Amino acid sequence: AKTVWVRSGRSGQGRTAFLSEYAAAVLERYVARRAFLFHDYERTCAHTLFGAGYARLTSVINEVLAQACAACGLPMITSYGFRTSLGAHLVEAGCDLRHVQLLLGFRNLGSTQTYLKRCKASLRAAVDAAHPRSNWEVKP
Repeated sequence: AKTVWVRSGRSGQGRTAFLSEYAAAVLERYVARRAFLFHDYERTCAHTLFGAGYARLTSVINEVLAQACAACGLPMITSYGFRTSLGAHLVEAGCDLRHVQLLLGFRNLGSTQTYLKRCKASLRAAVDAAHPRSNWEVKP
């Protein structure tokens, strides 16, 4: 079904995450190889996909990201940065704000509206395109 149930996210509220074709393929490869990838990794939460609680998983992912960014000469990005980027890219691409709210697991729409601040140029273009008086000429 290309969905993943996230039992408890940052807010402690469970939600369904939808996967693209690419994300589903990556997750399938991970599940097939996770024993090899994490052979010396202590699985304290065996019932979870990664075998770790939220804090431990975030710490491990951010350590790996720091190493990868340093090796590539890129500025540091965290796992939270990926989440924020996803929200911003979806809003900029025209995704409905309510859909972004559901995908990211926000309880209220007000929290999701922060992504609107990042794309003022695209918002201005949307208003110009949709406003009924956008094509009116100013008379001298």
